[in-house]
Amino acid sequence: MKRLILISALFGAFMAASCEKQPVQDTPKVNVLTVDRTVIDNVACQNPAPEEIIITTDATNWIAKASKFITLDKETGPAGATTVTITIESNYKDEATSMPSRTGEIMISGGGLSQKITVNQLGYEAPVSPNLGGITNAEELMRFADAVNLGNDLTRWKDENEQIKLLADIDLTGMTWVPIGNAAIDRDGVLQNEDVKPFTGVFDGCGHKIKGLTYTPDPTTLGKGSALGLFGVLYGATVKNLTVEVGRIYAECPNVILNIGGIAGAAHNGSVISNCTVNIVNDQSMIACKQVETGTTANYIGGIVGAMNASSIEGCVNNCPIKINNTVNSNNGANSYHVGGIFGFGMGTLSAKNCVNNAEIGGMIGEEFWGDSPRLGGLIGSVHNDQVITIENCINNGKVLCTIITTSDKSSRAAGIIAYIGGENSLIKGCVNNADVCFIREDATGAEYKAYVGGFVGQVNKAITIEECENYGALLSDRWFYKEFAEGEGEYPAMGVAFARPNKTASVVKNCKIGGKIGPYSAPDKVVTLDAANFNLYMLGDTFDARKNIVFEGNVFASK
Repeated sequence: MKRLILISALFGAFMAASCEKQPVQDTPKVNVLTVDRTVIDNVACQNPAPEEIIITTDATNWIAKASKFITLDKETGPAGATTVTITIESNYKDEATSMPSRTGEIMISGGGLSQKITVNQLGYEAPVSPNLGGITNAEELMRFADAVNLGNDLTRWKDENEQIKLLADIDLTGMTWVPIGNAAIDRDGVLQNEDVKPFTGVFDGCGHKIKGLTYTPDPTTLGKGSALGLFGVLYGATVKNLTVEVGRIYAECPNVILNIGGIAGAAHNGSVISNCTVNIVNDQSMIACKQVETGTTANYIGGIVGAMNASSIEGCVNNCPIKINNTVNSNNGANSYHVGGIFGFGMGTLSAKNCVNNAEIGGMIGEEFWGDSPRLGGLIGSVHNDQVITIENCINNGKVLCTIITTSDKSSRAAGIIAYIGGENSLIKGCVNNADVCFIREDATGAEYKAYVGGFVGQVNKAITIEECENYGALLSDRWFYKEFAEGEGEYPAMGVAFARPNKTASVVKNCKIGGKIGPYSAPDKVVTLDAANFNLYMLGDTFDARKNIVFEGNVFASK
């Protein structure tokens, strides 16, 4: 009897325990995000109709983002079902311009989930039209530029030799310009954006003019290697027999590499520019840039072309002033400003022959000095280290007015022919500087502010040859002399007709005609007029040690 009672008690305890309310385990919430379409296909290229999608979610809210040619009437919404209207831009330029098909996407996310809708839009195939054999007016020039930039067929404008010819003078006054070959490229020749193409063909101006070119891009649209000019990037291309009249090419420069020139921003990969002239529309015309963002990124500016890489230029003339305002980039090397009447910066094996600069480089705009460039030449700014250039039968008639920026402790180089050459075996032959080369600095004190001013070359880093060249311009600098850091060497000049800074090279200067003046910019009474008795004393700047290896042969005094 006692055993039954014990079993009964244990059973009762078990039943009581089993009847107690057990805690309920929480089930994790699983969000839902659905879209009623995963693909929007075969969207019309011209005036496509609006599309709709339905987004359903039990998350607190959803967010949607779309490719740049797709607009959503709602980019966020609450839980539940929401209808979203989609507007897709036309993929159509005009009846003469083919457009490739394109693909975009809409990405919807919410509650930790995401869904993608692919949007496929049709392209436009322009009907076969008569081959114009060239460019006849401003509208066709704009169509041609668009076709180049999009990588479209250029047959409409080609002649029987596959060249693009200008068949009449064209006036772009008042038109919004986009450069032909509006690509971007770095100084090593690497294209920066596959979606926008450089110009790679042959453009023959046939002696015609393009008038009233004005280009002032929005700084926010400028990226690394942007190229500004009638053409943007020439890549294995030829431009010849063309005159461009510039109203103004002006860029406010962010901290990115820019290439700026009257004919082209950049010429790379064996490009050739020949028999081209850059003229002005009026006395306000200029090629100019102003640094508006702090940084140390290079800018390359030239009257004909901004930067060249393994390319050549021949028979070109620049008549358009170049103005530079730079108060924030204190570099003096490759990551600086490089400015020249013909071109600003060079890489690779280069050639410049039979070119003339007639325009002032630097100078004033109103009451403000615009000549802030550590590398500034009447013809060429700089040729980079270990690169080789041949400069033959070129003339500078444009005054060079340079100042170093006040935040820098580095050095300016200014010269009538070229401010800086970094490569060995370069040749300067038969070139003439007729213009004054000036370095202006209100605060002329402080040995750290060097300013090398040369009639032919500002600075050379390796041995080159200067042959049969002539100087008749005045070389004037507020840093005419400054002290060497080595004790006991005293003062030495930062100026010279052949080289301002020969830099311990074994360069050769032979059969040159030397004239002009040399001395301080702000003290005219101390300026020396060169003559047969003294010209040899002023051929070189820099220390004696830097000058002792230079070879002189057959140089004479001459005056005009």
